[in-house]
Amino acid sequence: MTLTPVPSAKESTVTPEVLLRVAGLSMNFGGVQALKSVDLVIAKGSLHGIIGPNGAGKSTLIDAITGFERPSEGTIVFMDSDVSHMAPHIRARQGLTRTFQNLELYLELTVNENLVVAAHASKRCNSDWFEHVVTTFHLGGELSTKARDLSHGRRRIVSLARALVTRPVLLILDEPAAGLDTHETKSLGLSLRQVVRDGITVVLVDHDMSLVMGESHMVTVLEEGSVFAEGTPSQIVANEDVRRIYLGGEH
Repeated sequence: MTLTPVPSAKESTVTPEVLLRVAGLSMNFGGVQALKSVDLVIAKGSLHGIIGPNGAGKSTLIDAITGFERPSEGTIVFMDSDVSHMAPHIRARQGLTRTFQNLELYLELTVNENLVVAAHASKRCNSDWFEHVVTTFHLGGELSTKARDLSHGRRRIVSLARALVTRPVLLILDEPAAGLDTHETKSLGLSLRQVVRDGITVVLVDHDMSLVMGESHMVTVLEEGSVFAEGTPSQIVANEDVRRIYLGGEH
C-alpha cells in the first residue's frame, strides 16, 4: 500500500465547529470487545477519513453512530443532541445518514425511481437539490435505466446518490470505492469535494488510501477496536506506526 500526502492547503489551523462527538464508545459482542473507549470528533463542513485493517472496528463504529448497534458504553452527540439510544430512522430524520457496503438498491426500479423513493423520505429534498445530485454524480443519461442493468460501479454511485438526495447533515460512507476502477474512484473523489462544498459533512471509511488521503481533512486510524492515531493526512502519512499496521495487514 502506498500512502501519499495531500496538499497542505487542506490542513487548516482554524478551530472548527463540532458536528458529531463520540466519547468513550465501547462495544461488546459475547465477550469480544469490538470497540474500546473510542473518542471521535467530526468537524462540521469537513471530510473525515476513517481507516484501519480488516477487523479494526470500522463498520462496528459506523453501526453504533447510526443506531444499528447499541453501544455497551459511551455517548454519541450529534448537533448537540445525545442520540446514543435513538433508533436509526430517527437519527436519519435528523440528518445522520449512511450508506452500506452491501448495495440496497431496488434493482427492478430505474435510477430515477430509486432516487425519488429516497427523496420522498426526506423533508430536506426539493427539486433543485434533486437535480443537483443528479448532476454531481453524472446520472442524467441513466435516469431511465433499471438499476439491475447498471455495472457494479455505477450501482455504487447510484447508492451514494440515493443517500445524498435526502440532503443529510452528516453522510457516512462505508466503502464507497469498493469495486470501482481507477477512473470511477477519481470521479468519486471529485464528487465528494462537491458534496463538502455543498455544506454536507462526510465521514469516509474506505481501503483506497489514495481516495482517503486525497480527500480528507482529518484521518482517524483504528486498530483492534481502539483509536491508534489521528491527524491530518500528512501527519498520518508520516506516522511510521501507521505504515507498520498496514504493511502488517497486507502480508
